[in-house]
Amino acid sequence: MKIRVLIADSHPAFLRGVESAVQQEPDLTLASKTEEGIQAIREIRRLRPDICLIELDLPKVNGLNIIASIAREGIASRTIILTGSAKNSTIQQAITAGAAGFLSKRDPLEKVCKAIRNAYNGLQILSENVQDELEKYQAKKSQDSVVTGIPLLSHILTDRELQVLRCIAHGISIAETARKLHMSATTVKHHRQVIFSKLGVANAPAAVYTAMRENLLH
Repeated sequence: MKIRVLIADSHPAFLRGVESAVQQEPDLTLASKTEEGIQAIREIRRLRPDICLIELDLPKVNGLNIIASIAREGIASRTIILTGSAKNSTIQQAITAGAAGFLSKRDPLEKVCKAIRNAYNGLQILSENVQDELEKYQAKKSQDSVVTGIPLLSHILTDRELQVLRCIAHGISIAETARKLHMSATTVKHHRQVIFSKLGVANAPAAVYTAMRENLLH
């Protein structure tokens, strides 16, 4: 079964490029395309695509509001935000809201197609420029923690929880994590819930974002 993709972007040339790339992949199919947010929400409600590629600054309804709408309505579509540039606060808002990840419009189209597959399989997607932004924030956060004496989040996670967190960040499934760390899948699930609680997040993408921001993955 093919992965059904919806594309919403206000730039016709970029939209055509992504559309062409998706249509050339044997395991992907274009469910719909649009250049503005209201129509994107209508199409998502109607078609329930597997993956939505949504421009951050989409006219009428932006990408963050579309993610919020999908979450409120319980639609299972996974969303990847497309942007020319992204600030740390925007990345945090999108991932906390439930985005599967962030891609730069400068990324090669083959990388976009790979990201679609990864998001479909439940993995976190972060473009290189987004990772660079997070690394800058990590350095500042670590320095601020030293200056103010605020404890780093790594101090509140056990060694086992950090191991599970790193598995989440690498896209390793619960079953594979259980085999890798020699524990049951039920124990892995418990560790994940404890990690989410300690980090103050609701899901794996938000946990990965926080882990990168707080420099927990090294």
